[in-house]
Amino acid sequence: MSRTTSDIHTRWATLRTGSTQEDPASVAASDLGVTTGYGNAMLSISPEGWTQLLLPVAPGTKRPVFADLPVIEVGANQLSDASGSRPYLIVSCREASLDRAFADLVLAVLSRIEDGESPSTALTEAVRDLRALFVQAEDESIGIEQVQGLVAELLVLLRLANRHARAPEVWFGPDKDRHDFRGGVHAIEVKSSRRRSGTVTISSIDQLDIPMGGSLELWRVVLDRTSNGAVTVARLVEDIEARTGSSKVLRERLKGMGCPDPSAGAWNNQSFNCEAIDAFAVEPGFPRIVAETFGPAGKPAGIGALKYEIDLAQAGPFALTEADMKLTEDRVLACLK
Repeated sequence: MSRTTSDIHTRWATLRTGSTQEDPASVAASDLGVTTGYGNAMLSISPEGWTQLLLPVAPGTKRPVFADLPVIEVGANQLSDASGSRPYLIVSCREASLDRAFADLVLAVLSRIEDGESPSTALTEAVRDLRALFVQAEDESIGIEQVQGLVAELLVLLRLANRHARAPEVWFGPDKDRHDFRGGVHAIEVKSSRRRSGTVTISSIDQLDIPMGGSLELWRVVLDRTSNGAVTVARLVEDIEARTGSSKVLRERLKGMGCPDPSAGAWNNQSFNCEAIDAFAVEPGFPRIVAETFGPAGKPAGIGALKYEIDLAQAGPFALTEADMKLTEDRVLACLK
């Protein structure tokens, strides 16, 4: 059996370079040589790239839930190996920076199993003993504006996920692209506001540039911050994945927003109610500043970053209906067919 964290890491690294399995009930795994009484414990890598411990268990075994340690996820499923199909507990570490701690947990679980504990009990007790390794300090640098901005984009993504399971693929805001959502030549830029009468901030001179041969809309998400609100980052991600399934793309995009763990307290100590999502067509005449605003020569030499506010009360002629917004969703999602 593996007795060092280095060997555990080596096995995971080898699995990452291996081929994926065509049968979803079969996984690439590394046998740890420790029997649970129902088969040997194994290491694996999830489709999202998470490190995993696979524990064969008796039929009907209930999975432990560690609600206060969201980085440790425990699932239960039937998996196939050379001997056939059997039930497993699938233990995943959802944060790569904690893989070394997770390797220590694996070794602790295996040691308890060898001492005669059931796999479920061994896991529960090992997590109890090592839980301090997985409690991450909240990032106090995450401010209300950052949380509010992510919530606004996730609310729009949820609308798109209601229409198509691959919706996270058209979310480009975390990649610092010009527009937050884009499918082909059609784009949506998302802005949050705390009041319907409030202004929105445009952060660059090209943010409201219309894609060549396409369309651009500005969607404003009006959020009311409140105690025990219905909308949080964690709930939105859960709702999105209820429609898309476990999404590697979504998790990568969240990391790009600085949110590797959407269940973390720092991202969920603010809650909101969504009062409205309204939209405006960005067309000639819409109140904006772009390079062409300055004439044929474009932006004057020596002018660097340009940040400005738009009072959308002045954009009434460009307001769109809910039916218009659904047509935009169709256009953006059409690239996924």
